[in-house]
Amino acid sequence: MSESFNSGIVRITYFIENDGDSSYLYLGILGTAEEYPLDKTIASECSHKVWSWKRSGEFHTNGEQSSRSEGCFETGDTVILEINLDLKSMTCIKNDTPVFTFNDIAADVRPVVSFGGDG
Repeated sequence: MSESFNSGIVRITYFIENDGDSSYLYLGILGTAEEYPLDKTIASECSHKVWSWKRSGEFHTNGEQSSRSEGCFETGDTVILEINLDLKSMTCIKNDTPVFTFNDIAADVRPVVSFGGDG
């Protein structure tokens, strides 16, 4: 999806049909104010403006990482990124239960999915 968002509330829903038994699945958003290299992961070690939810229950943003056991998702789960651009927040929801909220996200964002590390 190349569309970017800068106002209102956007809900992006993913049904995890097959997790591939990989912990390297990231769902998230990128700030659109800069170019992002597509061969880089969207994890905490990234120097770009990213906010991501890793399949293993980790939540990543620039230089920061948090883990929540209830944040792990797998085959059969429905996960939602609820992006509130008016409040500059993104709430990660698993099977209708909020599990983590990022605050202070960028004013203009683009959804992103990553399937692994750098390279």
